[in-house]
Amino acid sequence: MSRTAEPYSGEYLLLGLIRSKPIHAYDLHKHLIEDEDLHLIWRFNQSQLYALLEKLDRAGYISSTITEGTTFPSRKIYTITDEGEDLFENWLGEPVLNQRDLRRDFIMKLYFLLQGSADEYRRIIQLQLNYCASRLEKQQANLAELSSDEVFQRAVYEFRAQTTLANINWLNGLLKLKES
Repeated sequence: MSRTAEPYSGEYLLLGLIRSKPIHAYDLHKHLIEDEDLHLIWRFNQSQLYALLEKLDRAGYISSTITEGTTFPSRKIYTITDEGEDLFENWLGEPVLNQRDLRRDFIMKLYFLLQGSADEYRRIIQLQLNYCASRLEKQQANLAELSSDEVFQRAVYEFRAQTTLANINWLNGLLKLKES
């Protein structure tokens, strides 16, 4: 099935959760509300959740089956498709390219990385570290090219470099955190 747009980060979160086990939308919503870790990084209202599930279903990333219940009305149970699994794995294995997205997207990846193998955890964090280090080199090179009278540009590049350096320190801390 062809897709019209790349999913945004909240949709990747849903793919990762559905990937762990087939689930009904209401149970998924309840999990999102009750999981303290998830509540730190993302919040969905119920109508938003249902709309996103429908979008993922139409795109072919998840599929739904109707189950009949004796004590409840029929329910849609969502499972991830092979295409959804591939999309999720590719997303998880790629570095976050925009620095401003680290606070949302990488932390979301971290949620899933902590549930996986230590080797995969280290590999993905090292990949992000390498990307950030490369970005820092470019930012420092941009700073070196500026004259002293380019105050605003210097302030912007200095801010970016300091933010990247803080991200590098945080990622290095994550590597040490998993070692202990």
